[in-house]
Amino acid sequence: MEKRVTSIKEDKKKKTFEVSFGLEKLTLSEDVFTDYLLYVGKEIDSSLFLRMKKEAESEGIYQYALSLLSKGSYSTYEIEEKIKKKLPEGMKPYAIIKRLQMNRFLNDEEYAKEYKEEKEEQGYGSIRIRDDLLKKKRISMDIVDSLSFQNEEERAKRLAFSFEKRLETYPLKQKREKAIASLLRRGYPMEVALGAVSSFQENKEETRKRLERDYISLRKRYENKYSGYAYKQHLFEGLLRRGYNKEDIQEMMKENNYDD
Repeated sequence: MEKRVTSIKEDKKKKTFEVSFGLEKLTLSEDVFTDYLLYVGKEIDSSLFLRMKKEAESEGIYQYALSLLSKGSYSTYEIEEKIKKKLPEGMKPYAIIKRLQMNRFLNDEEYAKEYKEEKEEQGYGSIRIRDDLLKKKRISMDIVDSLSFQNEEERAKRLAFSFEKRLETYPLKQKREKAIASLLRRGYPMEVALGAVSSFQENKEETRKRLERDYISLRKRYENKYSGYAYKQHLFEGLLRRGYNKEDIQEMMKENNYDD
């Protein structure tokens, strides 16, 4: 059964044509529209119409991908996963992906560079960024290996400085351990994290106040559970685990009549 073209509307912004066949409408790309030499009144057979319908479905998904890319950045893998959910049964995403790449809407190399720069500004290190690109974004190893992570030590030091201010009351050992753990979670290499905290200093006055608070807290915890040597030992080891110096703990215990 043949179908007749009843109207044609051009969308210059999207570079598409809406072709009506009575109540049925197909949205076609410029290339497809030109290939079929469509005009109002032209009649086409059912097999050709079905082929055009598939190409119209492909165009709809292509426009959906463009809509996503206009709102944010995506890797090829991410776009492919999203359009797979929209594909009719039997249709593969590869032609749409290829078209997006040829029109420079998808470029994993540029995406990886932009992603790296954005995450560096957010305070993340090279290990975290590389892992995310490889495992979450599925960027190729060659592209990830080509990225240059410069000035990572300086970025880590700036972060460490902010950590040091927040951890001002902590003993030096615990302050460094917490800052290193935070830097490692953000994806900085261990050697970079160690270097970033090497200049940390202890605020003796604030640490002393914190030691007093922790001493009182642990004393209340242990005084109803232990007595004598066992009580003193648990108290001492509890404070030691919190990063305080042995000498400072001993001094605190002497002041409270618990000689070493």
